[in-house]
Amino acid sequence: MKDQAHSEVEQVFYLEPTDDLPMIRELLSWSKARRVVLVVPPRSRELQNKVNLKLLQRYSVGLGKEVSLVTGDHLTRELAYEVGLPTFFLSLIHI
Repeated sequence: MKDQAHSEVEQVFYLEPTDDLPMIRELLSWSKARRVVLVVPPRSRELQNKVNLKLLQRYSVGLGKEVSLVTGDHLTRELAYEVGLPTFFLSLIHI
């Protein structure tokens, strides 16, 4: 995980493919920002699971945070939409 920008309003975290749900929850609890953006890498399997996404959504609501995902993975975006997590498309272009 890499912390890109820290502010009281919004914080962006770049997840690693190996980051699991407890690690992501720890990031959320550690962050002082009200809005948290998680950039999910293409090889991440942890957030391709509807149960994990629902747990993430509930945990973020409990903390009073707005969490959104940025990912190029169609399955992750579709499942996140189903549980109420905002998602944004990320296209990785290889040159």
